[in-house]
Amino acid sequence: MVADPTTGEDRLEAGRGAVHDDGMEVHLARIDAHGAYLERAIDGLDRRLDRLDLRVDKIVDRIEGLDSKLGARIDKLDAKLDDRIDTVDGRFDTVDRRFDKVDDRIDRLDDKVDRSFVVTWGGLLTLGVGLAGLMAKGFGWI
Repeated sequence: MVADPTTGEDRLEAGRGAVHDDGMEVHLARIDAHGAYLERAIDGLDRRLDRLDLRVDKIVDRIEGLDSKLGARIDKLDAKLDDRIDTVDGRFDTVDRRFDKVDDRIDRLDDKVDRSFVVTWGGLLTLGVGLAGLMAKGFGWI
């Protein structure tokens, strides 16, 4: 500190010039006040963050609970759907077996018709030839 020759007060030498002790105390008081204000503001923000953390934790817990409930419901629906699909598959298998039986019956009927056709045409041809022979004998052609 250096004494000011005009006023007799002590002053501090600083970068651009001298600063009075009274001015410095005012600045320090302001800094202390701002520091206290900032500490209160930070404490308030900390409390708000703590409340937000609690809210977030509650929301996360709710979401996890809903997720587990939804997962359980989906599993139940999946099991029901699998059962229904198995039932429908069984019905299709039954329908396939019935169609196979109908196919077998149609094949057997087709074989019978083929045999009947050969026998019928054979009989008609034999009848025609026999009738022609009878007519030839009767008219003296033979």
